[in-house]
Amino acid sequence: MVTQVETPRRSPFYRLGQFFQALAARQLAPSELEEIDSILTPAQQTLFRRMCTNDRRHSLQVLQTLIKMGEMNRDLLAAALLHDVGKSPYPLRLWERPVVVLIRRFRPATAVRWGYPMGKEPRGWKRPFIIYEQHPDWGAEMASAAGCSPLTTWLIRWHQGWPETSGKQEFSNFSDADSSAPELLRALQRADNAN
Repeated sequence: MVTQVETPRRSPFYRLGQFFQALAARQLAPSELEEIDSILTPAQQTLFRRMCTNDRRHSLQVLQTLIKMGEMNRDLLAAALLHDVGKSPYPLRLWERPVVVLIRRFRPATAVRWGYPMGKEPRGWKRPFIIYEQHPDWGAEMASAAGCSPLTTWLIRWHQGWPETSGKQEFSNFSDADSSAPELLRALQRADNAN
């Protein structure tokens, strides 16, 4: 069972605003890229730059929200920038995003079921659900291959929620220095939901 972070109920106007923000997403400014480059290694920067403009902008906003919250853990900041990198091989089309959001809101179990056809590439009408449900795992694998820490990888993998059993087991493998992982995950989820 996956425990999802509690997301605030959003009005249709909020979602409409998100849609228009995605339409108007602008490229990152040089100063914003410098901020990102100060957190990510060159291999991780390459991953970040693979994301579509809208996802890069969203990730930067998540990072900035965490910094405003007083969060300065480098693993958390890297996870903020790379949490949606798993979407980069299969970017969601603009019209697919609201479809996934609506189905997840009104039929969450159905959205999850559509998102996990075993051994399937994200194709056909289930494509957006597959991408949405599986991008955290794909992103964690990509981040690990790019040299991200186990904690950053774990935060990326569980940024949409974490299994009550295996997530905790995976967490228990961290050193005592990483005992703040559940709090860092909650902070990432709050910042992600705010943006």
